[in-house]
Amino acid sequence: MEFVITLPFLIAVLAFASQYGQAMQVRNALDIATRDAARYMARAPLDETGATIDPIFIANAQTLINRRLGSAVEAVRFNTLTSTADVTMVDVEVDVSFPLLEWIDRGEGGTDFSSFTMEATETWPRTN
Repeated sequence: MEFVITLPFLIAVLAFASQYGQAMQVRNALDIATRDAARYMARAPLDETGATIDPIFIANAQTLINRRLGSAVEAVRFNTLTSTADVTMVDVEVDVSFPLLEWIDRGEGGTDFSSFTMEATETWPRTN
């Protein structure tokens, strides 16, 4: 009898632990991708004005981030991708869905638990 009572609780704990593990995996991938993109942009040569880098390097950094994150995220937003003579900044937001949490009744005006947004910012000094 006790097993019948505790089984739904144990299944819920397992589902939440699985979703939390997925969230931490995506967060780790986001941190690594953002850091790698900042490092890549910091080593890119400055353009002829000496103020920033060529847009092709920024596009390559975006591709690098998208490939590292893969299909684990629903949407990727590049808030800041700049590299000047002094500093390189990469600021990325991603949306992650939680399919196992969609069954939670949110009621009127409730909070949406089916997805959340993560943001990672890296600032690197320029290296030549």
